[in-house]
Parts: sequence; C-alpha cells; structure tokens
Amino acid sequence: MANSLLAEVLSSALRPILPSMTDSPLDAAPADGLELAFELPEYIAQADDGRYLALYEELVLRLRREAQGIPMTTNMWILLERIATKYVILKYREDTHFTWVGSGEKDFGAQLLENQKEFNKVLAQSQEKLLQSVMMEVNKITRGGLELIKDDEDRRNVRRFFQEQYSRIGY
Repeated sequence: MANSLLAEVLSSALRPILPSMTDSPLDAAPADGLELAFELPEYIAQADDGRYLALYEELVLRLRREAQGIPMTTNMWILLERIATKYVILKYREDTHFTWVGSGEKDFGAQLLENQKEFNKVLAQSQEKLLQSVMMEVNKITRGGLELIKDDEDRRNVRRFFQEQYSRIGY
C-alpha cells in the first residue's frame, strides 16, 4: 500500500520518552488494526510524485512528536489522523484548483480548525498533568534529600530556598 512506510515507522520508531508516566497501551504506535486509518486516498497519495504523501507523513510525525508522552487513546489517534488528512486534502485541492460547491470550502476549513483546537486542548491538558506528575516526583526527591541534611538550620534554609523557587514557577 502507498502508506506502508508510515505504518512501519509508526509501529517501530515512535515510542514515548516517558512510558512510566502513563499506562496507556496505545502510547507507542496505533494499535493493530488502526494502520488502515493512516492511509490517504490513492489519488492524493500518488499525485505529484508522492509529494502529498510525504507531506502527510511529515504532518503525522510532527503531530505525534508534539503528543509524545501523552496517553494516546483511540480517539486521539483518529483526531491526529483527521488533522493530517484534512490538511493534505485541502492543500491538494488548492494546488489543483478544485472547485468547491456551496459552502464546502468554508465547512471543510472549519472542520480542520475544530480538529486542531481539540488536539491542542488535549495536548495542553495532558502536558499540565504530566508536569504535575513530574513535579510530584521532584517534590518526593527533594523531601528525601532534605532528610539527609542533619543540621536543622541548614535543612530549614534549604527547604525555604526550594519553597521560594517552587513558588516562583507556580508550584
């Protein structure tokens, strides 16, 4: 198939950096059976010596990179695929001077923007959760380190320093 390279890359190379921060089995690559979702229509995939296929694959890779470390539910995979597909179809239609009927172009563009907003919203929420998880781990390590300081005055000074620094960044 035209997109077998993408399926191969997704199944073998896209492993999350922080697997311990999530227990989602779909983090690494689309679950078996979702590879078919990541295929462009043949007339676009083969158009212009594969230029649109290359764009599609790059978009998927970049979107996946942006979502790295975030639990990828089936819906997130579908949303990621829809964003890349809709953008490539829109670009193909612009380049080939496609004639839209009625409000088709406006509706298609609105759908793409809505998909992008939803993806960005989920990314922002997930990244905040990830940051909070990391900060909880840092806090545990800090408390453990403070226990190693035997002098009470030194321990209070170091604790105060950490509290000021954490407050400065909002934690």
